[in-house]
Amino acid sequence: MGSISMIRTPALIASSLGKEGPDRDGRPLDADGSEGMRASVKARLSAMLENQTASNRRELAASFASDYARGRFSGGQSAVIEEVLLFLAVDSEPTVRQALSYQLKDCAFLPASLARSLAFDIISVAVPVIESCPAIGDQDLIELAERSDEAKLCAIARRANLSALVASAIAALGEREALEALLSNETADLGNGVLEHVATRLGDWEIRVGANPCKPHPLRAGLQSSAA
Repeated sequence: MGSISMIRTPALIASSLGKEGPDRDGRPLDADGSEGMRASVKARLSAMLENQTASNRRELAASFASDYARGRFSGGQSAVIEEVLLFLAVDSEPTVRQALSYQLKDCAFLPASLARSLAFDIISVAVPVIESCPAIGDQDLIELAERSDEAKLCAIARRANLSALVASAIAALGEREALEALLSNETADLGNGVLEHVATRLGDWEIRVGANPCKPHPLRAGLQSSAA
């Protein structure tokens, strides 16, 4: 089989994967409802990618994910594309999954199952989604914090508009690097005792005099004032 660029565009591939008619086992595409559709798409995609290199699969992943995130597929095609993305999200080659994560990191309508698959992946795949994806909710972030190492805790701590609930989890579970990342996040909600918890763990002096070289969090001023 030739390179991905020689196969067809993502929209045409989606149409081919989701077209009416029997799958490789001779069953109608919708014989088993959505489960039948998923099985058919996966079978056809598996055959399509069987002899493709990692580079070609990465190219396909980036192209599909980019078009999906920009809403370029019709309603019928979107369901097929989501199955394609889920299939590629478990590709054995990390660079394929990295391509997905980078292209989908700002997608607000990303299915929860796909967002979680990428967020709970290895650090090089997970970071873009953890830091940016609107489809990752507070409960996902807290679960991630409880199950992850310091590198992912840092990624969570850098997330824009981090809630006090998630910030509290970072304050309780993170080590020095994650706590400093949390303090340097000017959009994080460090109220409800979160800042004081971090101060206790890092040491009041480091927070009050700004020993951390990163830009001080605005709430540090409140801690300084309360200590005066």
